[in-house]
Amino acid sequence: MADITHELMIRYGLSRRPTVAEADRWTETTRSLIRQGVSANEAGRRAATQILPGVDSVVYASESDTIEMLLRKADK
Repeated sequence: MADITHELMIRYGLSRRPTVAEADRWTETTRSLIRQGVSANEAGRRAATQILPGVDSVVYASESDTIEMLLRKADK
Protein backbone atom coordinates (compact mmCIF):
# COMPACT_ATOMS: atom_id res chain seq x y z
CA MET A 1 0.00 0.00 0.00
CA ALA A 2 1.28 3.48 -0.84
CA ASP A 3 1.88 6.02 1.90
CA ILE A 4 -1.03 8.48 1.79
CA THR A 5 -0.41 9.92 5.24
CA HIS A 6 0.62 13.38 4.04
CA GLU A 7 -2.45 13.69 1.81
CA LEU A 8 -4.73 12.65 4.69
CA MET A 9 -3.10 15.23 6.96
CA ILE A 10 -3.78 18.00 4.42
CA ARG A 11 -7.29 16.87 3.47
CA TYR A 12 -8.56 16.53 7.03
CA GLY A 13 -6.59 19.35 8.68
CA LEU A 14 -4.67 17.10 11.05
CA SER A 15 -2.01 18.55 13.33
CA ARG A 16 0.27 15.58 12.59
CA ARG A 17 0.66 12.95 9.93
CA PRO A 18 -1.34 9.85 10.72
CA THR A 19 0.58 6.63 11.13
CA VAL A 20 0.60 4.12 8.29
CA ALA A 21 -1.63 1.88 10.43
CA GLU A 22 -4.13 4.73 10.87
CA ALA A 23 -4.06 5.42 7.12
CA ASP A 24 -4.67 1.72 6.42
CA ARG A 25 -7.63 1.69 8.83
CA TRP A 26 -8.98 4.88 7.18
CA THR A 27 -8.73 3.19 3.75
CA GLU A 28 -10.51 0.04 4.91
CA THR A 29 -13.25 1.95 6.73
CA THR A 30 -13.81 4.35 3.82
CA ARG A 31 -14.14 1.47 1.36
CA SER A 32 -16.54 -0.34 3.67
CA LEU A 33 -18.76 2.72 3.96
CA ILE A 34 -18.73 3.22 0.18
CA ARG A 35 -19.82 -0.41 -0.27
CA GLN A 36 -22.72 0.37 2.09
CA GLY A 37 -23.84 3.17 -0.23
CA VAL A 38 -22.29 6.20 1.46
CA SER A 39 -20.81 8.78 -0.95
CA ALA A 40 -17.02 8.83 -1.22
CA ASN A 41 -16.63 12.25 0.41
CA GLU A 42 -18.95 11.41 3.29
CA ALA A 43 -17.33 7.99 3.75
CA GLY A 44 -13.86 9.55 3.92
CA ARG A 45 -15.00 12.19 6.41
CA ARG A 46 -16.74 9.63 8.64
CA ALA A 47 -13.71 7.36 8.60
CA ALA A 48 -11.44 10.30 9.39
CA THR A 49 -13.45 11.41 12.40
CA GLN A 50 -13.52 7.82 13.72
CA ILE A 51 -9.84 7.04 13.18
CA LEU A 52 -7.62 10.07 12.65
CA PRO A 53 -6.54 12.39 15.47
CA GLY A 54 -7.53 16.07 15.42
CA VAL A 55 -9.68 16.33 12.29
CA ASP A 56 -10.08 20.01 11.26
CA SER A 57 -7.59 21.26 13.84
CA VAL A 58 -5.37 22.95 11.22
CA VAL A 59 -6.15 24.77 7.96
CA TYR A 60 -3.58 24.19 5.23
CA ALA A 61 -3.22 26.45 2.20
CA SER A 62 -2.87 23.50 -0.18
CA GLU A 63 -5.51 21.08 -1.37
CA SER A 64 -5.39 17.30 -1.34
CA ASP A 65 -6.50 14.64 -3.79
CA THR A 66 -10.06 13.41 -4.07
CA ILE A 67 -11.14 10.43 -1.98
CA GLU A 68 -11.16 8.25 -5.08
CA MET A 69 -7.56 9.25 -5.89
CA LEU A 70 -6.44 8.61 -2.30
CA LEU A 71 -7.95 5.12 -2.41
CA ARG A 72 -6.18 4.41 -5.73
CA LYS A 73 -2.87 5.61 -4.28
CA ALA A 74 -3.38 3.42 -1.23
CA ASP A 75 -3.45 0.37 -3.53
CA LYS A 76 -0.02 1.08 -5.04
